[in-house]
Amino acid sequence: MKQLIKENISDFLPEFILKKEKPYETVYSDIAGPVVVLGGYRGLILRDTATGKRAWIPLKAGLNLRKIRLLLGPLDEDELKATDLIYPDGVLKNIGPFDICKRFLKKLDNGKTSVHEFGYDWRLSLSLLSEKLEAFLEKVYAEKGQKPIVIAHSMGGLVAHATMQKRPELFRGLVYVGVPSECLNILGPMRYGDSVMFSDKILTFETNFMMRSLFAFLPLSGRVFANEETGEWYDLDYFDPETWVEYNLNPLVASTRRNLEKTPDIALNSLDTLVAEHHPTEEHALPLPITAISSRIKLLQTGINRKAKVSILTNLQMQKRHRLGRLSPVSPVDDSFEDKLLFSFADAYRYLAETLAKTKEFLLGLDYNADLAEKYPPLAVVYGDKVPSVRGLMHDPDTREGHIVGKFASSAGHVNLMSDFEAMAGALGAIMEAEKSWWK
Repeated sequence: MKQLIKENISDFLPEFILKKEKPYETVYSDIAGPVVVLGGYRGLILRDTATGKRAWIPLKAGLNLRKIRLLLGPLDEDELKATDLIYPDGVLKNIGPFDICKRFLKKLDNGKTSVHEFGYDWRLSLSLLSEKLEAFLEKVYAEKGQKPIVIAHSMGGLVAHATMQKRPELFRGLVYVGVPSECLNILGPMRYGDSVMFSDKILTFETNFMMRSLFAFLPLSGRVFANEETGEWYDLDYFDPETWVEYNLNPLVASTRRNLEKTPDIALNSLDTLVAEHHPTEEHALPLPITAISSRIKLLQTGINRKAKVSILTNLQMQKRHRLGRLSPVSPVDDSFEDKLLFSFADAYRYLAETLAKTKEFLLGLDYNADLAEKYPPLAVVYGDKVPSVRGLMHDPDTREGHIVGKFASSAGHVNLMSDFEAMAGALGAIMEAEKSWWK
């Protein structure tokens, strides 16, 4: 919070204190032509299709004043028809008084540019989002007669990069802003869910698991955990669904659920070792397509006379168990939350296997393609020097050649990197300077 206040203090200063123009400001005066801006994971507004109300960021829901459902179903059809329930509505520019990119977009709009926001549903697979971006860039190119400079933050950079791998001719330049690679800590939200303000009922482990996009943060290297005493690495294949079952990386595909479905006559009280999360009484409680998610929901047989009810573990309770060293989904803590998991182990496992395979193919497609060496546009990088978003970077500093024409550090936090006008101007200026001789 202190960092955000420090970075946004200029909003509250009198204009005469800020009027002295800094050297980098000339970039914002000189830039012209179309510019396309992409937000990242959770960095775009989502709205309820039925009501038009904001589904993300749901401030009222974060205060437990409103119920929100961001859950996708496990079928391809559920993803393709996601807009039937929720649709994207532009970049998230600010949260209350705290700026994310609102002032930056205003600086770009100098009368000589046309600024376009590519709104996308950040829950969907990046391969699908890349196709949507390709169509969006084609439209901008056709309407403006010029290729745009694309500015992509965080996960949006992966989407933009994948599109560039297919259609580099649609890009005048590409600015990567805090773009991650092998975001190892995604395993936490996958396993335990996230909290949004004061609510842990929105981004549950079940909701996160069904977000195709999150799997793009998994490490291809498999190197995440190590023995604290010996330093030995525990390399795992996170793109093998059996790894998820063996290590219970998400309760939906926990080994206890597999065993239960294989042996339906198992003692009834063992059902209570499962962790459940579902809100059937929520507003607009998912009028799901019969052929999609509703046809895949696992309903317990009504004839079973259970000894005890299945309970929900909230995200906070799950995290508490983790701190206590109880890593498996064992006996529930709070019996006041009652319901069952939405998806059977079989459906969850099938979804997981398909999603992991598609995601791995997508990630491998991000590698440098020598056949496109003469077609790649100039590239620039803005990165935060506070929180690392990449494991490492391979480069050859001696050649002073390549497609990356500038790398600019910022002290801003990851979320509001685009509020660092100087770093962003450096990246844009590097692209504008490089393109003078780029295509000759």
